[in-house]
Amino acid sequence: MTMQANPPAPLPCYGQMMRRIIYALSALQAVLLAVAVLVSHRFAIVMAGQPLPMWMALVAGLALSALLVPALALAHSRAHQHLGMAMALTPLAGMAALSVYLN
Repeated sequence: MTMQANPPAPLPCYGQMMRRIIYALSALQAVLLAVAVLVSHRFAIVMAGQPLPMWMALVAGLALSALLVPALALAHSRAHQHLGMAMALTPLAGMAALSVYLN
């Protein structure tokens, strides 16, 4: 028995489908983040009575969406594609956990 130096690569269709799922998750989270920024901006206006600068909300949203960049970068790596999937799922899991905790 000989030992293989590298594990066999996954099937091309498997890698392509996982890449598409990572893209879809990242797009979904970017849209949800944009909605959350707009809703929280409106809520802050109602609570504070004065409008907050929109650029502050946009900067916060861009900083949080920067967490998705490594997931997109890892989507192209066959060896680390599963890590990219985990990184794409982590924010959604965090939001679900927060929702369960608050309810």
